[in-house]
Amino acid sequence: MSRNILFISRNDIIRRSPVGGNIDPEKLVPFIKTAQDKYIWVILGSKLYYYLQDVIAAQTLAEP
Repeated sequence: MSRNILFISRNDIIRRSPVGGNIDPEKLVPFIKTAQDKYIWVILGSKLYYYLQDVIAAQTLAEP
């Protein structure tokens, strides 16, 4: 099972989607995690998925 590292921040979800600012960002975390594990993991594969989690956890991911 994957670790509890999110590929997108809770605030990005609120800013980039129609859910609005009245929703507690902490309530979105389980849904973000489920979507990552169910859809993104399948697309990326385990090796790349775990690599991205490691890079995000170490805060060494460079923005373009």
